Amino acid sequence: MRSVFLVAFALGCATANTESIATDKPAEELRPCEDTSDCILVETACDSCCDYDAINEDFREDWKAVMDEKCDGFSGGVCDCESTLAPVCTDGLCRAE
Repeated sequence: MRSVFLVAFALGCATANTESIATDKPAEELRPCEDTSDCILVETACDSCCDYDAINEDFREDWKAVMDEKCDGFSGGVCDCESTLAPVCTDGLCRAE
């Protein structure tokens, strides 16, 4: 039983109607860049509470699908937040700084 919980926790699985804040960070494969103009800022939490990271713009729809699945059934609070972060390309990877 414990191994099932650990696997679910490690994968960041959220169950329907959860009160917890589901977050996910983009994999490195979604971050390659040559220039800052390649990068966009994306939300990484279901509650819109200023949890942002950056990915390559080419993966915008892929990330949207990840978050749509991750946040399906999320019923926790939602914030109204503006990020002070900006997407940048550093060492060939998009990052939020």
